[in-house]
Amino acid sequence: SVCKEGHRSPDGLVLVRRGTMALFINSIEVRRVVEGDIIGQDMLFSVSQNWTTSIRCVTDCDVQVLHRRLLVGLSHSMARKGSGDEEREAKRLLMMLEGRWRE
Repeated sequence: SVCKEGHRSPDGLVLVRRGTMALFINSIEVRRVVEGDIIGQDMLFSVSQNWTTSIRCVTDCDVQVLHRRLLVGLSHSMARKGSGDEEREAKRLLMMLEGRWRE
């Protein structure tokens, strides 16, 4: 299992590098994702605090997780130390990651 419906982990994007995964809501398969697909945007941008689906590998899978907390930390660092353009983009990304885009 990659994640479980109602849980918080993993806290970011999940990139399917290889394999096929099935997404379930209330134990009913609703979708499949394959190599190159990305899921977890709601978790990354704080739209949801918990996963709305359970995800299980159907075949052997290789996944990579881009954790939200690491991306937030890097963005804070760039906002303080970056050049003008980097600082501006880092602040925009932080606004999205921290959920301030809803304001």
